[in-house]
Amino acid sequence: MTSLEFVQAASNNNLNKVRQMLETNGNLLNVKDREHDTAIMKAARNCHATDVVSFLLEKGANINDQEYRDMINQTPIIVAAQHGCTDIVRLLLEAGIKDINHKNDQGESAFLTAAQEGHKEIVQILLDAGADINQPNSDGETALTIVTRNRHKKEYIDFLIENGALAFAKTSVEDEASGVKKKKRKKNKSKKVKKSKKSKKSKKSKRKTIRNN
Repeated sequence: MTSLEFVQAASNNNLNKVRQMLETNGNLLNVKDREHDTAIMKAARNCHATDVVSFLLEKGANINDQEYRDMINQTPIIVAAQHGCTDIVRLLLEAGIKDINHKNDQGESAFLTAAQEGHKEIVQILLDAGADINQPNSDGETALTIVTRNRHKKEYIDFLIENGALAFAKTSVEDEASGVKKKKRKKNKSKKVKKSKKSKKSKKSKRKTIRNN
């Protein structure tokens, strides 16, 4: 029995086969297939595989460490959230997620993928677990920006706004302060330019009067 068969059994929600293979060889728990997916990673994509995910978690399947992520640095909770697997998301959170705001190599976190796909219940679950509603993706877009662009229903957009969603990611206090300073500098510069223009005009008018006299 190979590691590929084990991962495939988990993907197919074949709990009996997963249990039998793991009893025969405990080292299969965190092995990867050709796509660099572990059994729990594959099962997390199948919303019907709740029992398999639960069993693998009981046996100690790794859902956090980098060496057990897939080819684009995804964790099981990201793929479960993306596919709308509410019960699996709950199981993974109960098992203990080290970084709920972890992003894959494409700049997507569990929250961002769930929000983008319109999985409102999962979005709420992740928010309750401490997910950052204004976390930007690799393009600097927040969940609100993405769902607005994708023309989700107004009710869904309002739900995000009510929970504190912003169209742009929050900047740090230092950035905000520097931004205020820059605005003040611009205002001061514009005032100085206006003053200099006025003084030049007054000088010109004085010259004209002197010439006329």
